[in-house]
Amino acid sequence: MTPEQLSSLDLSSWEVAFNGAEPVRAQTMKLFASYFAPCGFRREAFYPCYGMAEATLFVSGGLKTASPVLCQVEGAALEENRVVAAESGEGSKTIVGCGRTWLDQKIAIVDREFLTQCPPGKVGEIWVSGSSVAGGYWNRPEQQSKMITNSTKAVCRSHDHNSFDRYIDSTEICLGFWN
Repeated sequence: MTPEQLSSLDLSSWEVAFNGAEPVRAQTMKLFASYFAPCGFRREAFYPCYGMAEATLFVSGGLKTASPVLCQVEGAALEENRVVAAESGEGSKTIVGCGRTWLDQKIAIVDREFLTQCPPGKVGEIWVSGSSVAGGYWNRPEQQSKMITNSTKAVCRSHDHNSFDRYIDSTEICLGFWN
């Protein structure tokens, strides 16, 4: 945007700025908030969340009135598929929390190799179930293998294994993503 465009932009009434990127980056939110602060944008408007097309988009998110949750973790531990809390500083990474489940959605973080639920602090694959999860892919039977179904529920597996990793915080079912 040009300085002229910014000078006439009023973002002061923007209450909720959904951010469902994979990953939601703390640095991107900081730069955006700083750049648009003169236009009235408030950092508190950010709403980091997680969704999938197969789950009618929304899977997890925080409270509209809550500020984004930023967690410091050990970068080296992430390389070993572990989540270990850390102080801010060299070797730490900032992870943005993406809230908790809503309604009847259930989230499990699963070990990709053994197909078992991960213990707290272990990186794994996101599996989602609930009434908003599709039972399959329209006219795409080859994609059906991405889902595990039974007569009453569908469990959607996040199948983009290479672009990001994920963890779940055992204290409040808080999803976090990073590169």
